[in-house]
Amino acid sequence: MSFLGYLTLLMSLKLFLCRIKFKEDILISSPDVSLVELGPDVEFLILATDGLWDYMKRSIQVSFIFT
Repeated sequence: MSFLGYLTLLMSLKLFLCRIKFKEDILISSPDVSLVELGPDVEFLILATDGLWDYMKRSIQVSFIFT
């Protein structure tokens, strides 16, 4: 599919989604927060949205950090 085809598809999808009435908010403004003690053996910390955990395995994330 060409770029123009993708653009047309995205615009059609946007127009469709704008017409949908949702019962609840799709995005929430209250984050999940947790307190974790980090020891001296911790080498790095990954701060990311939950979408990252849906699409990347932990082993891939670690190898990305060290490359």
